[in-house]
Amino acid sequence: MMLVDPFRFAGSSPATLEFMGDFLKYEETDAITFSGINLGDPRDDRRIIVTIHVLRASSIPAVVEGYVDGAQATIHSQEVIQFTNTYYGLVGIMTARLPSGNIGSITIKFASEFGAQVRIGVYNAKNIQNDHIFDINSKVSNVTAVEHSLNISVPKDGIVLAACVVGSPNYPVEIEGTVTNYSDIFGDSSYKSAGGGDVIADSDHDYNIVFRLVGGPSFAEMSGVFLAASFR
Repeated sequence: MMLVDPFRFAGSSPATLEFMGDFLKYEETDAITFSGINLGDPRDDRRIIVTIHVLRASSIPAVVEGYVDGAQATIHSQEVIQFTNTYYGLVGIMTARLPSGNIGSITIKFASEFGAQVRIGVYNAKNIQNDHIFDINSKVSNVTAVEHSLNISVPKDGIVLAACVVGSPNYPVEIEGTVTNYSDIFGDSSYKSAGGGDVIADSDHDYNIVFRLVGGPSFAEMSGVFLAASFR
């Protein structure tokens, strides 16, 4: 659990979070650019938060740089799983402070050229008081289970985001503890990418994020790579 100064954000307005959409692209390159993305209403304290999902039938090079409409992003975390077959999955999160512009591009640069499916989830966050992430947690597991969970510290009036790439039967993923903004087949029906976010107005506390399959039998299990982060 992260210790929180109760007066750290005193007098500041609650954070807001708007989901702008998820986008999928396949290219053989070291830098994938998503163009014409709606970034939402601008403001001086606006951060664009991007969750990154990659699936490939062989190893995945690391994410080394990110840009949002030309502004360099901070890559806060990335985790990779090698599933029990030849497939690999990557999940990451990056943010950029972008006070102006409604429509823009998002570029993700990798350590080397490769071909893979890349999906991004895009969020417009405002009233974020700090350029640094507040707390982050991740899990990489080839153990199949009905659900996987992450514990994370979330400050009052802060935001939490979660993302995953899972190997599972053909059922969507629900992320309890957030609004599940997207849950899509990734590559083929054996893989899913999912992400979600929410504003947490409660007092500072540890928060549990649970990833589970929905719409299938209660015993349906999944393995995967899971990531959660909070901001204030």
